[in-house]
This record gives sequence, structure tokens and C-alpha cells, in this order.
Amino acid sequence: SDIRLSRKFDRWVGSLVLKADRVELGANMLSAPSGRVTLDGGIKRTNFTLALGQAGLRTSPLTVKRLALEGSGYFGQVNGQWSGSAKGDVRLRESALDAGTLGNADQMVAATKNTPVGPIMARIVPTLRNAGNRFNGEAGFEFFRNASGATGVLLSAANLQGASGLRLQQQGVLDLRSKG
Repeated sequence: SDIRLSRKFDRWVGSLVLKADRVELGANMLSAPSGRVTLDGGIKRTNFTLALGQAGLRTSPLTVKRLALEGSGYFGQVNGQWSGSAKGDVRLRESALDAGTLGNADQMVAATKNTPVGPIMARIVPTLRNAGNRFNGEAGFEFFRNASGATGVLLSAANLQGASGLRLQQQGVLDLRSKG
């Protein structure tokens, strides 16, 4: 690791090597994360790059044995408010959804039983549930938080492959925004 600070401690430039047995944030945990972060900036704005490789992830509703992430962006604080954004790619290997994640799916099958889509739903739901037990995937992402507290995640080019043979590909951008 090599971080250089200005004489007034208001500017930093350099890189950090990341390596830990685990990192916990609430109910979320990264196991054996390792990688590198580069920083260039100060309290109002710091530009960064991040390369994280082969960490495990445990969060509700997802467990990932091998997570890799590469991205860049900025973060900063102005008038006591934090903001930032990041853009990059994420790869998931040997992933699984928690039991019950598709809980309402059985209700959907029952509700559509006597409709034209009933037989299709009856076949799709078990296939999705089986695929959720073990899958790999990758996606592009953008994350932001502005000074007013609005946050958002944009996912693009998501590609999931289930061990059952199911393959899901996202066309376009999935926009998950909240208002601050």
C-alpha cells in the first residue's frame, strides 16, 4: 500500500491493497476479500478504481462462493452530505438464492392454473427454483447516491447461467432507483 497525504491532510493519492479474512456490514459479509483500490482526491471528491477478486459474499437473499468486481468512480462529502457513483462489472460464480426467495411463485402457479398460461407457469417456476440453487452470472453496473440522498443502481448486460441449463439474458438496462 502506498498512500501519500498532503501537508494539510486534505488530499490523498495512492493505492491500497485489500486483504482480510472477512468484512461484515450488518447482515452482509464478504469472506476472504482481496484486491486493490486506487485513490486520488480529497474530502469533497475522491476518484477511485477498485479491483476485487475471488471474495465470497453472504447477504440475504444471495450466497456467492466467488465474487469478482472491477469498477471506478468517485465519492465525496459537501455540506455534510455524502455522494458518489461507481461503474463497472461484477462476476458471480457458484451462487445460490436463499430458500423462499421465489416464495410467491407457487401462488402464481396456483392462480394461473386454469388459464392459458397455467401450464407454462407450472413448468417455468420449478425450473427457476432449480436454477436458483446454483448459478453463475455477470453484469455491468452503475451505482449512485446524490447529496439529497437519492440512490440508484443500473444493471446492464446481465447474463445468468443456471446449473440446470437455464440461461437468462437481460436486454437493455434495469433501473432500480429510490428517491432521497
